[in-house]
Amino acid sequence: MEDTHAIAFRLPRRDHEKAPHSHALPLIADTEMTVTAAQLRRARRHLRDLVDEIDLLATGVAA
Repeated sequence: MEDTHAIAFRLPRRDHEKAPHSHALPLIADTEMTVTAAQLRRARRHLRDLVDEIDLLATGVAA
């Protein structure tokens, strides 16, 4: 049996009221760097969009 190691990335972001939001992303250590980088980019964009939507709703810009 082969050992596989998991790495957990927690991506932080704060909204307009400085409230913390985060997204946890578990990854397998044996994954290629390009795949890991792509997964991190997607997770970062997802969190950014989520917090941006919260900010827009709070300012009344989004319907």
